[in-house]
This record gives sequence, C-alpha cells and structure tokens, in this order.
Amino acid sequence: MPKPMIKSRRRKPKVALRIITTSADLENVRKKGYAVDREESVTGGICFGAPIFDERRQAVAAMSVSRPVIRMSKEREQETIRAVLEQPGKLREAIQADLLFHAGEVKGRTV
Repeated sequence: MPKPMIKSRRRKPKVALRIITTSADLENVRKKGYAVDREESVTGGICFGAPIFDERRQAVAAMSVSRPVIRMSKEREQETIRAVLEQPGKLREAIQADLLFHAGEVKGRTV
C-alpha cells in the first residue's frame, strides 16, 4: 500500500503561525463579523466565512465562499466580504419566515 503524501510543506509555517495567534484572530473575527483563511487549509485557496445567528444572537450555522487566490483582486475580495456579511442575515430572515409559516400551519391557521 502506498504511503500517504504530504500535501504541502509550504502550508505548515502558516498553520503554526495561526495557532500562535488564535486568540487575537478570534477577537478580530468577532469585531469584523467574518473570518478569512488565506492558504492555511488549502495551498492556493482563500476562504471567507461568517456565522448565521438565531433570534437570540447564538450562532446556529455558518456560510463561506472559497476561491483560488490567483483570481482574488482587492476589489473582488471586498465584494466577497460584503456578500458573506449580507447573506447570513437574508438566510436567517428566510428561515424565520419559514418557521413562522409552519408554526401557523401546525396551529391550524395561516400567518
């Protein structure tokens, strides 16, 4: 049986550096409302993610957008960040509307 290949030696220093700065990163993510993974998980990839909160402001899900770094300009990065920040709110509203609709059906009335 062949031995598993190491995916990338290049990514290891980035990962180690990120482990050291995890507390500062988490605080920064909380302030900004989104997280960024710049080639830490996948060499050549960039990912932006944001939580989806319920009505009590508890994170119940998350969404993310991943792209190849080579296609990411500063303008495209800002567009992607805006989309990642806007969409969770829209998803939350749709989920809440669906829950209200079904709650009305269960009680024998329409909302």
